[in-house]
Amino acid sequence: GIIVAFVERGLKRIIPGILKEVVVPLLTLIISVFTVIFLTQPFGGLLIKQIYESLNILFEQMEVLGGLVLSIVFLPLSLLGLQGGLLSINSILNDPEGPTKGLNYILPVLMMASGGQIGGAIAIFIKTKNKKIKKIIRGTLPVSVIGVSEPLIYTVTLPLIRPFITACIGSGAGGTLAAFFNLSTVKSSILGFFGFLTVAKGTHFFFIAAMMGAYLGGFILTYFFGINEKRINEVYGN
Repeated sequence: GIIVAFVERGLKRIIPGILKEVVVPLLTLIISVFTVIFLTQPFGGLLIKQIYESLNILFEQMEVLGGLVLSIVFLPLSLLGLQGGLLSINSILNDPEGPTKGLNYILPVLMMASGGQIGGAIAIFIKTKNKKIKKIIRGTLPVSVIGVSEPLIYTVTLPLIRPFITACIGSGAGGTLAAFFNLSTVKSSILGFFGFLTVAKGTHFFFIAAMMGAYLGGFILTYFFGINEKRINEVYGN
C-alpha cells in the first residue's frame, strides 16, 4: 500500500493532466507489481523465515509456554490482519519435504483460539438476562464450533470488549494442552472442533481434550470476570 501510494503521487507530479486518468493507474500498477516481486517479496520471505525460526525455538525450548502465548494472541493478531504471516509458516510446516516432514505443530494451537471464544459466549448466554444477545449467540454458536468464529466474535464478544479479552486468555488453556500433548496436523484444516479429523494418527482424543480445555478456560474466565450486564444492555438494548 505504501509503495502504490508513493508511486502514484510521484507519477501525478510528472505526468500532464490530460494523461493522468489513463496513464497514472496503469503505470502505478506496473511499477508497484515489479517493485513488490523483486524487492519487497524477497525481504518478506526472509522475514517469514525468521518468524518461523523464532517460533520453532519457542516451541522446542518452551513448548507449553509457546502454546499458551500463540493461542492467546492469535485472534488479536487476526483483528489487525497480521494472521496472514502465519499462513506462509503453515505452508512451510505442511510441506512433506519441509523441516517437519509435513507435521504442522502450530495449527492445532491456533485452533484453540476459537474454542476460548465459544466458551466465553456460552458463559454470556448462561449468565446474562438479555434476550437479544441470547438470540445472537444461538445463531452464531453452531458455525463457530465448525471453525467459522468471526460472526461470534464480531457480534458478541468483541463489541463487549471484556469477554473477548477473557476468552482469548482462556483459550490459552487449550493452547497449553495442545503444546503439552505435542499435537500436530497432517494437512490444513479449519480452526474448529472438527480439526481433530486432521491431526496425526493416535492423537485425536488429545486434540478433543485440548479443545475442551479451551472451551472451559474461556467459559470460566468470562463467567467470573468478563460479563457486565450494564454494558450488555447498553450495546444490545434491554
